[in-house]
Amino acid sequence: MKLKNYFLGVLVLPFLLFSMTVEFVDNPDLMSIAQNNLPHNGVLKITPEGFLYLKISDDYIFDLLPLISGQDIVAPPYFKPGMIGAHISVAYENEMEGMNYSDLIALGEVVSFEILNFQHLNLDNCIIGNDIYILDIKAPRLSEIRTQLGLSSLIKGHDFHITVAISDSNQKAA
Repeated sequence: MKLKNYFLGVLVLPFLLFSMTVEFVDNPDLMSIAQNNLPHNGVLKITPEGFLYLKISDDYIFDLLPLISGQDIVAPPYFKPGMIGAHISVAYENEMEGMNYSDLIALGEVVSFEILNFQHLNLDNCIIGNDIYILDIKAPRLSEIRTQLGLSSLIKGHDFHITVAISDSNQKAA
């Protein structure tokens, strides 16, 4: 199977040096819980700064995190006060610049998605950690929303995903 580089979320892009390896992880227990026990939808929201995202259940992190083995594995840093928690990024602030958010009629819409696979990404010099674990997501409606906004159908040219865990062995003040 061809390996792809995946964009890792709003916190990662400024800190990547684009040195990454991707490994598909065989974790039947994690995939079973993700596919059978967790909701496959979320609510489309936007921050005051213009970050458009699909708010999903925080259970994606807290139910799956214990099933990932590895050194210094922790939840991604989306759960501090004022942060949005578990989510799927849809459009970044710089992409939404100059748009009238009130014209975004999809806000509040419940959007469904499909979980495709579980992946481990190893990054050099990433601020949130060298090891990132994601669920690769298929979400045609999110692609449609991006297209309606005049953006490309994929976020930064990559598939949608849920960041489930990181290694904090290299974590700096994020």
